[in-house]
Amino acid sequence: MIRHSARVPLAACAILFCCSKSEPIAAPEVSTTGQPNAQAEVASPTTLKPPVQQRYTPPTWEYSPKIAEASDEAQNSRANFRVPQGMEFSLWAAEPDLANPVAFDVAADGRVYVAETFRQETEGVPDNRSFPEFLEKDLRTVTVEERGENYLSSHPEFLEEWTDQEERIRVLWDEDGDGKADVSKVFARGFNDLLDGTGAGVLAVGPDVYFTCIPKLWKLTDADHDGVAEDGLALHHGYGPRVAFRGHDLHGLVIGPDGRLYFSVGDRGYHLITPEGALISEPGRGAVFRC
Repeated sequence: MIRHSARVPLAACAILFCCSKSEPIAAPEVSTTGQPNAQAEVASPTTLKPPVQQRYTPPTWEYSPKIAEASDEAQNSRANFRVPQGMEFSLWAAEPDLANPVAFDVAADGRVYVAETFRQETEGVPDNRSFPEFLEKDLRTVTVEERGENYLSSHPEFLEEWTDQEERIRVLWDEDGDGKADVSKVFARGFNDLLDGTGAGVLAVGPDVYFTCIPKLWKLTDADHDGVAEDGLALHHGYGPRVAFRGHDLHGLVIGPDGRLYFSVGDRGYHLITPEGALISEPGRGAVFRC
């Protein structure tokens, strides 16, 4: 069951959805992409056939993004920090062991998971201030698939130009206990679909890592704890129908005091069918979600 427990009438409002398991009732058929047919598309909330959940498999193609070489820049920046009396700090990791961090999470075992981006602005994650030709269509967009159609109607070349860079997750840890990261691995990669947004949220829970990357909420698994995810599942699909502003993304992953997963999206909106068969759709509003 889906409930709107709070709602504020703002362009980017906060809505809390409370999800609990219940028996779905008979509902209209949906397409194989998980998008409802026309007669059900405007219903919210309702009950529909859940979409097929996409699995994550490690990519087999090579990818070597441009990353700055090692330098003294990070070390020298320490002079700009104010350190409370009685405390000291040191550099733990810097390029080329990680690059372009958007979010990070420190796991219970001390490993640090970092969401890295290589697709900003002209590489796959646009902003309607830089692409005004998207704006009018963007205001009418309901699904993420429509957003992709809007891209290509103005720029068919983006099908190649906006899929050659990736979002990814890196994991780092201090193997010898000297206070510096000495192991750095790419935990998961290949998030480069035309519809993919910024990988803006990461949270480690046991052998699993939750990752928010519009249009999906991912659950990635490293069963053998070698620092590389070998399996995963897209729990939801349909976040971010709108282009809107860069940074108004899917993020903020946290386990609440009730043991449930919470996360949020800005006014890039959402239009998705949950695994329980509920359609929730507010393409132009932000929300806080609980699973």
